[in-house]
Amino acid sequence: MQHRKLKPQDLLGIMEAEDPQISPDGRNAAFVRMEMDGDENIYRRSIWIAPLGGGRPWRLTCGGGKGDSSPRWSPSGDRIAFTSLRTGLPQIHVIRVDGGEASQATRIRTGAGSPAWSPDGRRIAFISRVNDEEADAIRRGKCLADGKPKSGDSPPEPDPKVIERIIYREGTEYRDGRRSHVYVVDADGRGVPRKASSGDFDHTAPVFHPSGRSVITTSNRNGDEDSDVVQNIVAFDLRTGRIRLLTDNLDACEAVRISPDGKHILYIAYPGEKLYAHNQTARRMPAAGGKEEILSGSFDGDAEAVGVLPESGEPLVLACSRGDRRLFRLAGRKGIPVSIPTSAPWIESFSVASSCDAVAFTASSPLHPNDLFSLNRGKERRHTDLNGKFLSGFRLSMPEEISFKGKDGLGIQGWCMRPSSPGRAKPPLAAEVHGGPHIMWGNSFWFEFQMLASNGYAVFYCNPRGSSGYGRKFKGMLYRNWAVNDSMDVLSGVSTAVRKGFADGKRLFLTGGSYGGYLSAWIIGHDSRFKAAVLQRGVYDMTGFYGCSDVQYLMEWEFGSFPWDEPGKMWRHSPLAYVRAMKTPVLIEHSENDFRAPINTAEELYIALKKLGREVRFVRYPREGHELSRSGEPRHRADRLSRIMGWFDDHDK
Repeated sequence: MQHRKLKPQDLLGIMEAEDPQISPDGRNAAFVRMEMDGDENIYRRSIWIAPLGGGRPWRLTCGGGKGDSSPRWSPSGDRIAFTSLRTGLPQIHVIRVDGGEASQATRIRTGAGSPAWSPDGRRIAFISRVNDEEADAIRRGKCLADGKPKSGDSPPEPDPKVIERIIYREGTEYRDGRRSHVYVVDADGRGVPRKASSGDFDHTAPVFHPSGRSVITTSNRNGDEDSDVVQNIVAFDLRTGRIRLLTDNLDACEAVRISPDGKHILYIAYPGEKLYAHNQTARRMPAAGGKEEILSGSFDGDAEAVGVLPESGEPLVLACSRGDRRLFRLAGRKGIPVSIPTSAPWIESFSVASSCDAVAFTASSPLHPNDLFSLNRGKERRHTDLNGKFLSGFRLSMPEEISFKGKDGLGIQGWCMRPSSPGRAKPPLAAEVHGGPHIMWGNSFWFEFQMLASNGYAVFYCNPRGSSGYGRKFKGMLYRNWAVNDSMDVLSGVSTAVRKGFADGKRLFLTGGSYGGYLSAWIIGHDSRFKAAVLQRGVYDMTGFYGCSDVQYLMEWEFGSFPWDEPGKMWRHSPLAYVRAMKTPVLIEHSENDFRAPINTAEELYIALKKLGREVRFVRYPREGHELSRSGEPRHRADRLSRIMGWFDDHDK
């Protein structure tokens, strides 16, 4: 079979399975199929059903091309609630699993999302962002419309942004005074949605208490939400409106679920400060409230989601470990983590049936994006192969694991991908640096890596000190010392890849995003071995970053101080401080609405390099935020890939 090279535009042909939700009886799984529409420059999502006993998945919703997501089974398993954009704004819809048209459960101008069923299947809780005026209008039945108010012909009113909060913008937008509140509506769409939560606070995706008398959510109600990430678990009584704080500490609680037997509240939590120094743990408490129990205390890693196998009663956690992202069952009274083997090593998300030990999950490998799988009593079944036919037209590269010593002899795990297309014996090498700084590269599908390998590049990536997946001590090694030692880990890995014959040591290229952009900039300010570099959504002036980002607390955690107290230290850890030593040709890519790593420090670096007469190009993406590479406009994502490879190609002379 003749294969062709992967091109940036081929990204638009990739489909993925998302948000698997297993039915209560464990016989079926609902999931979202995501595909990109390059012509319309949008994402299209629809809900599908996969029979877990075998048989082809079938499409449940069409959504009119607008997008359906967040499928949630009714307790009886005969209906699915979901969020849809088919009317323009996100609204909750309900559809019978045996077919028919979806009915619309919410009709409010502020939109609705994150549906959750009541135990009796008669009501649905959801989230809507409202201000006081809109909340009052909903209460009086005056905000029940699908469209937005029509604008008149009068001149626009003055519209300055009045800022009074520390975190006054996030994502790609400025905060507008609205709060995320929990509402409850009849599943048949009759009646007016009733606001369940209260106060000038934001709330996360709700779940119903097993009794059906209250809804449970998380919220930062300690009065200092802009300075910490505290999230307590809160219950709102639907009859009296009474508020109960189920946790009352300085921890960050998230990913709340109810155990299958209804006796416990399950959740993920970690201390609300110095995340680098602590593991995220899986916890539970009695549904009625009371003392919490740490389930994953024997696991030296970050638990990211938790569930319970109904028959055995064993908790499950999703966690990263040495390049894999796997499910672990917590065995015995001490909760000893036991990895559950799966054919795909990178599990994205999972759900557990409420009546049996069946699990549905989406997972990827280096050779395929996320597909739907299931496990039932140890037997695994794959239900989708969304990209098999498309990717069969290309020759893909399987990463080879390499181990090497970093700074001070520390053991580091890395991978190299050989070019998947025929070429020179010693190809150029593209080194990819991850962000976070506390995330982890691993055995998942990376289109960018496969594209570079398909076009003749060897690709190297590793998990230097500070990465998750190797224990709390390893993760904490960056404290007050960003870039100094982890940059040496990366360079040691590049040298190892060259020494092992993966690439030509004179044809080296470098790129990374977020913290990876920061670290790449630091590296070219201290090392001249790379022929060209692409810096993506990075931070280059630590003193300028602190006051502009929506994560100031990250700097407080990582450095234990404020930039005005230690300006010299912050400057010494800024890549911009070493700009005179940067001789490598640089392409800077940044999003104009990136409020996580704001564009101002990229502007500083660009001007400095330009003034010094260096070869530099600055590419700005309008409308995009920090998540450009993962969820930005499809055409922007393809353009970004094209510019990275083009910059490398142009300098591979």
